[in-house]
Amino acid sequence: MKPFTKGALVKALKICSIGILSILALLFILPFIFPEAISKKIKAFANESITSKLDFSGASLSFFNHFPSLTLTIKDVSILGSAPFQKDTLVGAKEVAFGIDVTTIFSDAIKINKIYFSNADINVKVNKEGKASYNIYKSSSTESTDTIASNTGLRLESIILENCNLHYDDESVPVAIIANNLNYTGKGDLSKSVFDLDTRMSADSFSFVYNGEAYVNKKPLKAKLITKVNTNSLALVFEKNRIRINHLPVFFEGHFDFLKNGYDMDFRLSSTKATLEEIISAIPPDLGTWLDDTKVKGKAKFNMQLKGIYSKEMNAAPDLDLSVDINGGYISHKNAPVPVENLLIRLDADIPSLNTDSMHVNIDTLCFTLGKGYFNAVSHTIGLAQPFINSVVKADIDLENWDRALGLNDIDLKGQCTIDFKANGKYTKAQNPAKWRKDIIITSIPVFQLQSTIKNGYVKFTSLPQALHDISFDIKSACADSNYRHTTVEIDNINAVALNNNIKGYAKIANPGEPEIEADITSSLKLEDIKQFIPVEKFNIAGDLVLAVKVKGVYSPEKKLFPVTEGKLQLQNGTLQTIYYPNPVQKINIITDIVNADGTLAGTAIQVQPVSFEFEGQPFTIKADIKNPDDVQYNIQSAGTIDLGKIYKVFAVNGYDVTGLIEANLNIKGKQSDAAAGKYQLLVNSGELKLKEVKLYAESFPLPFTIHTGIFGFKQDKMWFNEFNGGYGSSSFIMNGYLNNVINYFVGNDEKLYGKFSVKSDYINVSEFTAFASGDSTQQYTTDTATGQGVVMIPDNLSVSLDANIKKVNYDSIFINDFKGQLAVDTGKITLKDVAFKLIDASFKMNASYYGETPGKAFFDFKVKADSFSIAKAYNEIPMFRAMASSASSIQGITGLDYTLAGRLDKNMNVVYPSLKGGGVLTLKQVKLMGFKMMNAVSRETDYKDLKDADVKGVAVKTKINNNIITLERVKLRIAGLRPRFEGQVSFDGMLNLKGRIGLPPLGIIGIPLMVSGTSDEPNVKLKRDKEGKLLQEKEDEAAEE
Repeated sequence: MKPFTKGALVKALKICSIGILSILALLFILPFIFPEAISKKIKAFANESITSKLDFSGASLSFFNHFPSLTLTIKDVSILGSAPFQKDTLVGAKEVAFGIDVTTIFSDAIKINKIYFSNADINVKVNKEGKASYNIYKSSSTESTDTIASNTGLRLESIILENCNLHYDDESVPVAIIANNLNYTGKGDLSKSVFDLDTRMSADSFSFVYNGEAYVNKKPLKAKLITKVNTNSLALVFEKNRIRINHLPVFFEGHFDFLKNGYDMDFRLSSTKATLEEIISAIPPDLGTWLDDTKVKGKAKFNMQLKGIYSKEMNAAPDLDLSVDINGGYISHKNAPVPVENLLIRLDADIPSLNTDSMHVNIDTLCFTLGKGYFNAVSHTIGLAQPFINSVVKADIDLENWDRALGLNDIDLKGQCTIDFKANGKYTKAQNPAKWRKDIIITSIPVFQLQSTIKNGYVKFTSLPQALHDISFDIKSACADSNYRHTTVEIDNINAVALNNNIKGYAKIANPGEPEIEADITSSLKLEDIKQFIPVEKFNIAGDLVLAVKVKGVYSPEKKLFPVTEGKLQLQNGTLQTIYYPNPVQKINIITDIVNADGTLAGTAIQVQPVSFEFEGQPFTIKADIKNPDDVQYNIQSAGTIDLGKIYKVFAVNGYDVTGLIEANLNIKGKQSDAAAGKYQLLVNSGELKLKEVKLYAESFPLPFTIHTGIFGFKQDKMWFNEFNGGYGSSSFIMNGYLNNVINYFVGNDEKLYGKFSVKSDYINVSEFTAFASGDSTQQYTTDTATGQGVVMIPDNLSVSLDANIKKVNYDSIFINDFKGQLAVDTGKITLKDVAFKLIDASFKMNASYYGETPGKAFFDFKVKADSFSIAKAYNEIPMFRAMASSASSIQGITGLDYTLAGRLDKNMNVVYPSLKGGGVLTLKQVKLMGFKMMNAVSRETDYKDLKDADVKGVAVKTKINNNIITLERVKLRIAGLRPRFEGQVSFDGMLNLKGRIGLPPLGIIGIPLMVSGTSDEPNVKLKRDKEGKLLQEKEDEAAEE
């Protein structure tokens, strides 16, 4: 072997250098040799593969962008989403690069094996119906697929995201995932139907939000995942997955299957060797800075599983199980003198089908020590909206030590707090049985006992200059039998001081249903000082407030008892301004005295010295002197103008709306008993209230009454309504008249309000008055389409008569014109007397009554006369006529009516036919029985063609109605020499039981007997004699007795 010389070394280096330079040259030159061919094929593939719009500013081909891969890079990429998100950007990236298999450059089919996203914003949306924005891949026909495959193929081996932001928002679950500065590498043979996806992922900030609640919030994330993907069954199996959320290591496994109508999932998340510090680092909110200054120790483990089927169509959701175990916990912030030690938490929770009403939360142990202090709690709860609670809490804590140990930044606390609390039972709510409109009340509370004290308390918000100090109170409260009316509350040694403001005293309340009260509370506040020691963001207040009240006794209006009371409330030069309106209510002055010396209702006196305020330059005052609530003696004066719309905006209570202008100048003085006894000469009531565009709400009606203009006048016992121009929903009216017994009505129990009015209207929509009409009661209605459920309920304590003149009435799409007559409302009943109106172009006269017994049931009766009306119009426009004359769909002609009927309406204001009782006469004046199926069937069976579509006139048809059956008395006809007659039964279900006879010419002495059975639509005629036929089954109105 020849020795290795210097010349040989130089020669070898030259060869290597030439080789390397040649390779580099080739890498540089190749993209220029094939740029157009490769670019065209890639672009053609992209255009043929996706349905959404793709935009980019330019493209380049290089080995060096993602060395050693040859990549086609498109810049400033924008890809829009699929419908219904076709206007939203799915991907916006600085660069998207396609890795190309170099070995396929010289072949007809170029293969793409990698995709790179650089500096991309990926925004994935799924709506509530499950339609996603990422369905952009085109489903091609076989021919087009083959064509694409022959030129460019997608055989992905890896997907790479570099410095990307991901926002996934799925409203169908609902889940949101947000990852910022996301780096992701997924490797696997993605062209196979079953493959393993090896993933490496990191994000500077990761958030996971379920149903609006952030379970992971802006935490660093690292993950190593192996996922088995089955594209045939759309199944994912997660195995050997390790995740680190901030500092917390988590093991993740399970599966996720896509079903036809949802998902089948089993996610298991666990961390068995974690520390308390690691768990705190992972949960929201971000406590990174706090952890840097806090020593946290302790062992921790947790397990969470989400398992089951999620399907909106099947109304199915998975079960969630969670367990947390923390042992030996220790927390000490900076140089806290006393740490939280011996922290022990054992918690188990499960939410079957993600239904919080079935949620179980079991806190077996929650305890810690704090120096000589301690906290111990055990709790078991079931449900959330109306939970069962079994809890015990005992604590004795120095609040300053607690504050410093935890390092609370926003607040400073001091004082000694003790708690001794036990509760066992269920908290429930239900509809108030005394109210027919929705009124949810508390029906049960847990049996409980509570004793708690605060001594030498101190609270200072770090953002404010002053503290609330010298805080103390002793609370004792209990309920022995789950009836909240039997709750007792005692608050002794109440004291708090801030600047020169203070409150002190005590209060005791027992038996809230008939409260026994003992209290002595005094307070002096400069309201403008409050914002110096309590965070006040939404309003600004000022003024000098003084409160002094002593109370002892029982409050029971039924027993005519009132606590012995000596109370005073005084506010001078007050101001109130909120963020909802730029101008304040100012110059507020209130002085109110309440005195009761003997413990009786009659011994109570309330004196309101002139209450005054100014709003936007408009002053308003009211003065009141009220004595003896058992027989109210009143003296009230008021003057000024209030813009209700603007004053509402000062307070801006969500869900309500008030508008309108009130100008007051009134003086009312008198005694309740004088008004009740008719001693009107002793009443001194005068003045007026002017209203403009005011909305009024009443429990008896679902929509607001709007008064466009009107004047309330007061004179002695009457309250006059002068030219009230108003509306209700789509209805409008002009009203004049008066009410009397107003004082008794408002201050007495079960007193009636009397009145007399004349009403004119162009249009009234009765359907909008129903008890449960649809729509928001605060909404403005301008059409006649707002209908709902529930009968029209009339207040029992209203006795008012109206002379009505209404051009058009809409009752369940039955239109009544020129309605005139007297309407009386008394004791929950409406009576119509001598009413005339036009319906189906005919004149009617009627007397009627209506009574709404419950929101789901009402009764009516009427007697109606009509000389001439069109049968065709009656059938088409009146549902009740259509039901009573179900075979009259094609009958033409004029008839008269004289009928009496009574019955019941259901919750939809529809007639309950088994409830109908009555009778009367229908006069066929000139009628053609066109298409009358029963008569045409008789014609076919008897072979008398003249009976088909016959003309009749001057025939009186007498019927009676009872238990869903119309009984037809014998009716005789004359048709083309024939003398047919009929009698029998017809049900509201359309069943027939009629017998008849066709009298033959010349005198009808000889005839053909017949029976008609079946239904009105399919009558069955038999030529035979049967005395009664098959009697129809009666139906009684069972619900009327409920």
